[in-house]
Amino acid sequence: MADRLPVDADQEGRLFRLLIENAIDYCIFTTDPAGIVRTWNPGAERMLQYTAEELRGRTADVIFTPEDRQAGGPELERELALRLGRAENERWHMRKDGTRFWGAGIMLPLRDGDGAHLGFAKILRDFTRRRELEIALRRQERTESLGVLVGGVAHLFNNLHTVLIGNLELLARRPSLRQDQGAGELLGEMRRASERTTEITRNLLQYAGQSFMQAQAVDPCREFEALATRVQSQLSSRVRLTINVPDVCPPVHGDPTLLQQLFAQLVLNAAEAMGQAGGAIMLSARPDVLSAETVSRPEIAPFDLRPGRYVTFEVRDNGPGMDAATRARIFEPFFTTRFQGRGLGLAASLGIVRTHGGAITVTSAPGEGTAVRVMLPERSTTRAAHAEGATAELPGQTPARPFALVCDDEELVRNVAVAVLESEGLTVVQAENGEQAIKVVQRVGAELSVVLLDLAMPVMDGEEAVPHLRALRPDLPIVVMTGLGDLDARARLTRLGLDSFLSKPFTIERLVAAVRAALEASPRR
Repeated sequence: MADRLPVDADQEGRLFRLLIENAIDYCIFTTDPAGIVRTWNPGAERMLQYTAEELRGRTADVIFTPEDRQAGGPELERELALRLGRAENERWHMRKDGTRFWGAGIMLPLRDGDGAHLGFAKILRDFTRRRELEIALRRQERTESLGVLVGGVAHLFNNLHTVLIGNLELLARRPSLRQDQGAGELLGEMRRASERTTEITRNLLQYAGQSFMQAQAVDPCREFEALATRVQSQLSSRVRLTINVPDVCPPVHGDPTLLQQLFAQLVLNAAEAMGQAGGAIMLSARPDVLSAETVSRPEIAPFDLRPGRYVTFEVRDNGPGMDAATRARIFEPFFTTRFQGRGLGLAASLGIVRTHGGAITVTSAPGEGTAVRVMLPERSTTRAAHAEGATAELPGQTPARPFALVCDDEELVRNVAVAVLESEGLTVVQAENGEQAIKVVQRVGAELSVVLLDLAMPVMDGEEAVPHLRALRPDLPIVVMTGLGDLDARARLTRLGLDSFLSKPFTIERLVAAVRAALEASPRR
């Protein structure tokens, strides 16, 4: 066995010093037993902004926050290192200029060969960015979990609203009630209340990112300008609104109504935050290119944007601003700092942004106002048409009465749809899931004129059932009913050849219009 080479102590020392001096991403320093700084590497200068000369002969306690110093944090760290052989922690630290960063560090006691305590060594990393990203991701996960819950609740509510609205309208059609003024007024009040609950449910779906989007190519800057004109009348005379948008703005694929609602909510929220004092609100927009580095920032990363071309909008005010604790909660449903929450507010705005595949960020500090930025991608994605709004009777009948299949797992919804269609002259048969619908088509498929199919059902849902129905009757018109706003699911169903969507809750007029449109489009009509 070869003899070991002799160790050059001086060279070993130089190598070790080079290691410490070149570790510029690590703050490394040593102290005496009382915490007085003895050595201070370039990484410490870079991270903490103090030079070695400035701290030599002083304690390193200055890197602790004032509250930690007051609580005895530096002494406790040294005590734990001595007692346990090491002290590890993550906490806020202070730079020379007073700014804070989140540092993860370890303190080790230094002893000589005889075990005598000579001092301490501290190694510290700046993990501020990692912590911000973790917090943002946790917040996003919480938002998504709540969105799943809210979306499910909204779906159930939409079924109940469909039943309520449909039965109210059927009652209003009865001749005896038309002649009873008092009953008519009561029905009108009930209808208005149901419309209000429908609006709340729609907002819940927006928060969940499941808004139904009547997508088209939109010039968002023109929508921004139109908003300024419309919303000005709703603002206090103490609020000054200015707008700065380019003459040419790249189009986005979106819903003009939802975008107007989004921008209006941001402006009104800013005005409300300024209170009686009033102030200035500045609206601006610009084409933007987001790099891979930009979309990976902690405030944007949870939205899972891709690098590329975007349009960035900003609503900036010079109001009182917000502290960090308030900023962390502003997108929570019904959260407010002014009075008891009366609506979803910014939570719905978050959902609209997510529906459009964008991102929203907030910059604010007490006394410095607030800036809300919305980034919407330039893209072109085909979305499904939506049977909406038109009110007309069913088309002139073909030689035989139209024959409809209503498939929904909710019996009360089926009852309403059947009553409406039968009152319009259709023959109606029912099914409560996709498997039953397939059996009905197998049995009477040649006679069917149209299928009304719910999207979310047990046993077999609407999406699973469509290919089977198409195989049995390729020309059969299918109208999907849904209380959800899942755009991806709608896009998949569109590719399967659906004729139209009918979102819940629906009125009698919209139900009739959807079935009419499907029958008119049928090649067998």
